[in-house]
Amino acid sequence: MEPAFQITHAATASVPEEQRIDYWQRYNRDALVDLKCSSLSTAGLHAEQTNYCFSNLKLADIAGNDHVIERDQRLIRSFHKEAVFACLMERGKAYFVQDGQCMTVMAGETVIYNVDRAYLYGFLCESRQFLLDM
Repeated sequence: MEPAFQITHAATASVPEEQRIDYWQRYNRDALVDLKCSSLSTAGLHAEQTNYCFSNLKLADIAGNDHVIERDQRLIRSFHKEAVFACLMERGKAYFVQDGQCMTVMAGETVIYNVDRAYLYGFLCESRQFLLDM
């Protein structure tokens, strides 16, 4: 029987720069959903995430520098997940693309989306968001 409450954490700070993207993708695959990540930052990916799991409800506190995450059709087929994410941008600025729609996301705004439809989520600067996995 799994515990009713569980906390996990990951941070790229102590990971060698050339291994950070793979590390971040592996952690997210286990904690949330399979995704692709990339960063154009000269400093490489700097990100951290704390996940709080309460049975069927998960909350993730995610912070990082500029980077992009993507969930394409190949990842959806290989890692099906019936879930909706609600992401509250606490600080920073991002853009979100899904179903031919593109929106800018600013601090204080929330994006709600189905993770079994392809999407791209780009963080333009140092950002922090709270993600509710339902």
